[in-house]
Amino acid sequence: MAKQSRTDGEFQEEIDKYLKGIARRLFDARKNSGLTQTQLGERAGVKQSYIFELEQGTTNITVGTLVKMANVLDLDPRELLPGKPVQALARTDVRDLKSLLDRLSTAIEERIEQEKRRSRKEAEFLTELGILDSLRQLLG
Repeated sequence: MAKQSRTDGEFQEEIDKYLKGIARRLFDARKNSGLTQTQLGERAGVKQSYIFELEQGTTNITVGTLVKMANVLDLDPRELLPGKPVQALARTDVRDLKSLLDRLSTAIEERIEQEKRRSRKEAEFLTELGILDSLRQLLG
């Protein structure tokens, strides 16, 4: 059975629902970041009045603007879309993770160098023992 076509009014209702969802998420993200509408607008390259309209859900947002704002807000752009929350790492989380991995890598490299030095000392010690054993056999 074919799906019944929707009317323009039904599409507009769905569009309005998405715009309101984006508006809420944008507002919450901006507030959480501590930015004003003016600051977000300046950093994203749009006017404060456009931010106001977006947060009211009264105007469309372009994908480009959504991505710019997400960048400014340190979010994955999908986090500004309505629906299920996105389980994305924030850029700060990624930076923290990179820093942790850098420290871990440094610690591993230092440990490897310690083991190499220890191995060289053991080899020198075993060599000395071998020489001593040889001397004992000769003197024996």
